[in-house]
Amino acid sequence: MKCKNAPILPVSLFVCISLILLALPSTGLQGGTMRNGGGTYDGVTFTDTEAAAALEICNSASRTQFLLPGGILDPQQTTIIDGRPWASLQGVSDAPDIGATTMQALLDYAQAEGYYGWDGPKHDLNNATADELQEILGIGPATSGSIVSHRDASSYYEQEDQLSVLNGVGVTEVDAWTAGSPGIYVTDYTGGVYVEAVAEYGGPYPRYHLSLRVDEVLAYLEAY
Repeated sequence: MKCKNAPILPVSLFVCISLILLALPSTGLQGGTMRNGGGTYDGVTFTDTEAAAALEICNSASRTQFLLPGGILDPQQTTIIDGRPWASLQGVSDAPDIGATTMQALLDYAQAEGYYGWDGPKHDLNNATADELQEILGIGPATSGSIVSHRDASSYYEQEDQLSVLNGVGVTEVDAWTAGSPGIYVTDYTGGVYVEAVAEYGGPYPRYHLSLRVDEVLAYLEAY
């Protein structure tokens, strides 16, 4: 029996609705392929809070920050950075080269506190480029250039407050940049878990920059 009062949708309207539904991002309705929040990813279990922090790390951390404390190196580091912005932690987990080791490193970072804890995107004064430093509120081309030039002339920064020797930079500015997001920090050369090697191919010969833990270097020298 036919219902005379039943509305009939035009074919064009049905097609439009279908296209809109297909264009919407997946939010866990299709087998959890884009699942957000707490859960188990590659065998590593996150709480809601840890998952949110890990996702922020994936979307915001600088290359140097990925080394503290999880030690996420390439190719996983580049996979995460090149894949930004990530809509979910499940998307990170499903990406090439990402597995249980990387997810565990993200969990360690999300759980860490103090110096090694996640406190928003930060740029290491001893490795950041002038362009990266300009992402920080209050640091323009002139200041970022001075920071890099002073670093190149003095080997490296030991503390953030050393920036106060630069013209136009005082305690107020340093405190604001340290607390900011993005902000600045200095690699802990005396006791931190920090190993980095960077090769720069800007000329006929590559220039290598290697940063190691001072305490490990001293231990090695004492042993030999």
